[in-house]
Amino acid sequence: MQDLDPEVRASAAFALGKVGIDSEDVAFALISALEDPDWSTRGSAAGALGKIGIRLEDTVTVLIQALQDPDLWVRGIVAEVLEKYTRGIGSN
Repeated sequence: MQDLDPEVRASAAFALGKVGIDSEDVAFALISALEDPDWSTRGSAAGALGKIGIRLEDTVTVLIQALQDPDLWVRGIVAEVLEKYTRGIGSN
């Protein structure tokens, strides 16, 4: 997630969500990627967090902050992830 090429960073975030590796290290890397200067990396990180599941309490706070992202696509992904999360809470 530290490659100079934003396409590589976005692909790495997407792959982490696709593979579904559920660990704190992965969650922290994806949370950090929400601050990436590249919109596609931020969006891929948000989507990946939604796929691996929100396991850290800080993740919800960071995602709520990401609703202020300057990119409409990123905000949409974040909103979908938060909606999925809140639906999961309501079903318990």
